[in-house]
Amino acid sequence: MNPEQYLARYQGQSLLYSPSPAREYLRGQCVQPVCFYVEANGFPVMWRDAADWWHSGLFADRYERIPNSPTARPEPGDIIIWAGSLPNSGNAGHIAVCLRALAGTGTFISVDSNWGGKYVHAVTHDYAHVIGWLRMKRPAPAPAPAPQPTSQGDSDMAITRDDVIREYRVNRGTDPSEAEIGAQLNGGNMKSLSFGFAVENQQRREGTARQLGEMQTQINAQNDAISSFQLKLNDTTLSNDKKQKALDEMLAMTAQTNAALTAAHDRIVELEQQQPTPSPTPSATSTWLINLLAILTKWKTKTPQ
Repeated sequence: MNPEQYLARYQGQSLLYSPSPAREYLRGQCVQPVCFYVEANGFPVMWRDAADWWHSGLFADRYERIPNSPTARPEPGDIIIWAGSLPNSGNAGHIAVCLRALAGTGTFISVDSNWGGKYVHAVTHDYAHVIGWLRMKRPAPAPAPAPQPTSQGDSDMAITRDDVIREYRVNRGTDPSEAEIGAQLNGGNMKSLSFGFAVENQQRREGTARQLGEMQTQINAQNDAISSFQLKLNDTTLSNDKKQKALDEMLAMTAQTNAALTAAHDRIVELEQQQPTPSPTPSATSTWLINLLAILTKWKTKTPQ
C-alpha cells in the first residue's frame, strides 16, 4: 500500500487499530492509522506513543532512522515523528505518513489523524519539532535470471511465411499484410525479425513510462492545489470573497490539469492497444481521473463559509 492508496482508503475515518472497549479512548489518535499503514506493508507495529517510535530503537533491522536536518527530506511512505516537545501533545509527540515533501517551501504533506480532527486526512506541515522519519527497509530485489542461450542455427535460420505470420500474431495481435510478409521474407532471418519486435515493444514500454511520469507530475500538482485550497477554506481570517477567489483559481488550474491528464491517458491507451496483451495501466489511470473529478465536484459544490 502506497501513501496515496492509504489516504484514499481511510480518508475521513476515525480508526482504532486494536479495537476493544478498554481502548476505545485511543480511537482517532495519531498512532492508530500509522499502525494500519505499516502492517499493510508487512512491517512490525510499535504499540507505543508517537515519539517512542523513534526513541525505542525497536526493529532497527526493519526501519532506517533518518534524523531531521536542513538537507534531509522525507520520501513518500516515510513515517514522520514529532518530539514530545510538540505543544499540546502531552509529551507523546505526533506521528504521520509522508505523502510528499514540497521542494523549496520548507513544508511537506502527510496523512495524519488527531491533527485538526481525529480522523484520517492530509495536512501540510513545516519541520518544527520533527525528530526525523522512519524509512521501511525493503529487501534487495532478487537478481534477474540469466538469459538462456538460443541455438545459433535456429536464430539465423531463414524465415518462412508461417514464421512471419506467427511472430506478428504473438507480438502485435494481428496478421501481417502481404506487403509486410514480403518485406520480412526479403529482409532477413528469425534473429532479425525477433530483434525488430523486441525494439518495438521496448519503445512502447518507454512511451508508456513517459506518459505515466507526466501524469504523476500532473496528479501531484493537482493534489498540491487541493491541499492549498483546503487550508484557505479553513482559514477563519479570510473573507468569503477571498475564499471564492481561491476556489475559482483552483478550478481554473484543475481544468488545465484534467485536459493534460486526459491527453496523456489517451496516449497510453493508444500505446497499449498496439500490444497483444494490454497492461492494466490505462484502467488504473482512469480510476485516478475518476477520483480526481469526484474531488473537484466536491469542492465545486461546497460554498465557502
